[in-house]
Amino acid sequence: MSGNAAARRPPDPARREAEPRCTRAAVAAAIGAACAVLGAASPAAPPAGTGPTSPPAAVVFYFEGKAPCRWRLYDPVSGEKRSLHETPVCPRALLFDAGARQSVWVDPTGDTWALTWGTRAVTPLGKLPAEATASDWPLEPVLWTDPGTRTLHAAYMVMLPDEADVVRGGKTYVRFRGKDFPTPWEAGDGSPGMVVLLTQAGSAWKEVELEPTRCEAGDTPCLSVLHDRLGYPGTAPTVGALLREATCADPPACSLERLPVAARKRVAVLFPPEDYPEDAPLGVGYVPLDSRAGILFGTFFGDTLHGTGPAYLCRKECKEHVPVWPAPPVGEEFKDELSVSVRAGFALLTVGFTGARPVVVRPGKKPLLERLKDGHSAVWLSLADLWATAR
Repeated sequence: MSGNAAARRPPDPARREAEPRCTRAAVAAAIGAACAVLGAASPAAPPAGTGPTSPPAAVVFYFEGKAPCRWRLYDPVSGEKRSLHETPVCPRALLFDAGARQSVWVDPTGDTWALTWGTRAVTPLGKLPAEATASDWPLEPVLWTDPGTRTLHAAYMVMLPDEADVVRGGKTYVRFRGKDFPTPWEAGDGSPGMVVLLTQAGSAWKEVELEPTRCEAGDTPCLSVLHDRLGYPGTAPTVGALLREATCADPPACSLERLPVAARKRVAVLFPPEDYPEDAPLGVGYVPLDSRAGILFGTFFGDTLHGTGPAYLCRKECKEHVPVWPAPPVGEEFKDELSVSVRAGFALLTVGFTGARPVVVRPGKKPLLERLKDGHSAVWLSLADLWATAR
């Protein structure tokens, strides 16, 4: 495959993944490999008696359109759609803060805003520095709330040229704004960068800390240096984090061992190894919706496992299988990663990392497949208060 594969998908700020590499031998060895779908904890069937007036256990949040950008919620139980807000263009980053009952977002110009739930009042929070949104690769700024102080924080990463690495006295430094910052990484280990941390106060943002980092290599941390050193993240979810959690990343969490034994013989029929060309999906993943049904889908391996089409709703030990996501064109498997996540017996399928082309699989409901037209950045949300404030 070509060397620019990593650019075909938005990068994970916690890990800029290396190019996937596959071989025919690996295909044969890996059929039946495990695949995780984070957010797909053992789901229960939708609770009996859930009506349109009851807050749903989980809803799908998504952006509809791009200019204007409508913020939408979808309840898979009732099939109802509601509107939260509308902005001229879609946010670069979006935080849902249930503790403060507000949504905070960064627009593409770096302006930040807060939407109060219930009243729908919009409050300007100030503008981030121009470098926060100047990157030509889609790494969004990060927003989070300190769970103790409720202080709102933001961070962004500035990618630097290789020349920013300075080696002196056997130690490596990163040069930024005319100053040298010590770093534990060796020069050439990924691309140098600087994480800028800010705190919101009144109607302005104050820069409080700088942290050197590395990105664009398999084991480099990118923005994840915040995890241990700067207190990120807090407890409120962001759309960016939820999109990343819905991708395949941890083999032990979801494997074909969860597929009923009697159904495993169907795997070779739906995913025949001889049909895979070089650099094709390496295996198959399965995530259950309940004890009788689940989603079966293709996978390929880079630094971690990733989902890809085709995907099927398997029922009755996969004797019944309904296509729910198409197979990518031959040779295009790495351009069209698949995200599969489950809540309350329903599945959300989207393009990996972007949440685009969302499809909700609704066993026992009509229609079985709900395609959220013009949707993108689609994720599961479990915020009853947010649903109650939507219209």
